Amino acid sequence: MVYNCAVTIHAKSSRNEYGEEAWGGGHTTKARVVRVSTKTIGSTNEMTLADIIVHLPIAKESYGVVGSKVVYDSIDYMIMEVVKSKNEVGHIRDVKLICKRNG
Repeated sequence: MVYNCAVTIHAKSSRNEYGEEAWGGGHTTKARVVRVSTKTIGSTNEMTLADIIVHLPIAKESYGVVGSKVVYDSIDYMIMEVVKSKNEVGHIRDVKLICKRNG
């Protein structure tokens, strides 16, 4: 798989004094980004449509967790689901981050 896009993944650190989510420092990494609408389960257990799927190489799998922010093409996305794709023999091939546009 060709990883020819750059994304920045920000970990969710805490909340500020107004109760809004605060984001920690980000890691910029190579990824493959596919713009596609796909169904996923949201944080309140309701069906929602995701906007992009970010494929990360296996070495970067620790970067993506549900609730983190992904910045791609100057647009903020929220990670809704993390899927570890396996090959024919059961080894993890890559990590898919299913993301919804934030805001």
